[in-house]
Amino acid sequence: MVIGIGSCRVCRYAHTDWERTPQEERDRRSKRNFYRFLKKYGHSTDLLLAKSK
Repeated sequence: MVIGIGSCRVCRYAHTDWERTPQEERDRRSKRNFYRFLKKYGHSTDLLLAKSK
């Protein structure tokens, strides 16, 4: 896929190792990565939106 914005062009290529991995394994790894991220940054509140009144 090629996307052009003005004079800038961006190409996207398939990640062959990821594409070769079975769907069940990709799901497992994605879930594991999500929880790894949540454990590391879950306590952070600096990106939260202000509560509307």
